[in-house]
Amino acid sequence: MNTKKVLFVALAGLIPLAGFAGPVKFRTEISPIGGITSSDIDGLGVRHDTSYGTYAEIIDGQGNYLGTLELGVEIDTKIGYVDVLGGFGGAVNGAWGGGLFLLDGGYRFKLNGPGTMTIGPFVGLVAAGDTEWETDEGGMIDMSGDSGAQVGVKFTWGWRHVSFLAKLGYMSFAYELEPEDQSLNWRYTRNGGDSWQTWGAGETVEADMSGFFGQFGVTLQF
Repeated sequence: MNTKKVLFVALAGLIPLAGFAGPVKFRTEISPIGGITSSDIDGLGVRHDTSYGTYAEIIDGQGNYLGTLELGVEIDTKIGYVDVLGGFGGAVNGAWGGGLFLLDGGYRFKLNGPGTMTIGPFVGLVAAGDTEWETDEGGMIDMSGDSGAQVGVKFTWGWRHVSFLAKLGYMSFAYELEPEDQSLNWRYTRNGGDSWQTWGAGETVEADMSGFFGQFGVTLQF
């Protein structure tokens, strides 16, 4: 089952809950503190030969900063809230930085009477925007973003209109890497190996950024 079908099934499961809907509020989720640990990409190395020598670098997927901003609605039901949100964000490490586009839905169960403390699952789509990676010696690599998904648990606590927010989950997205200057002799290797493979003109190498993430921020609902 592909990503879009998984999202459709998950959102369809919220329809019965929405049948008990009460007030609808506009919702904003701001998560400036966060990170994603992407073990899949750890050790992906690129090398290019020039007239001045051979240069090699490693893209380290560990410790990427992750920040997001989402807007949408929350629907009050008897036992919790249905959330439908969309927005954007960014994933950044020491080598490169790229934008992300997000669309997700979820359900938060009320842990107390006024509903100022909630917890529940969410699922959604993630689309990575195109970006570039400039190696230390000036070689440019185009990074074409690919789409993926996210799934996790959301916890909020606070007041009627303002709450703190914590999210834990798993996010999948990837980039297709292609060097801009095809005149250089490009090679790549994975997981710190010594066996470098030729990277020809028009060929791409996938950098899988999938990994576990955590975020902390605030929410506004009116």
